[in-house]
Amino acid sequence: MNRLEYYMYNFNIVELKKYLGDDLSELLVEWIPDGEQIFSERNLIKMILSVYGNKILDNRDFRNRLIRAFEPQRILDYRFFSRDVKMKKMPQL
Repeated sequence: MNRLEYYMYNFNIVELKKYLGDDLSELLVEWIPDGEQIFSERNLIKMILSVYGNKILDNRDFRNRLIRAFEPQRILDYRFFSRDVKMKKMPQL
């Protein structure tokens, strides 16, 4: 599981359906094997990443929600890393 997927598990089902697109989520029901829960977090996350890949990060609302899923220490780590990059004139990742 990559970091993006890890943090997406903090989203609720309604949010995941919104980011996938409500119309698209109804159409993609065919992807789900019989007997499996259609709108589980796991399935919705897999669909979002399959359809959009990392392009989902172009969505400003998604990025804001993703940041709110971070642990407070993770946010501070990024903040200090960014400051260090600027101070040392290191190339940004």
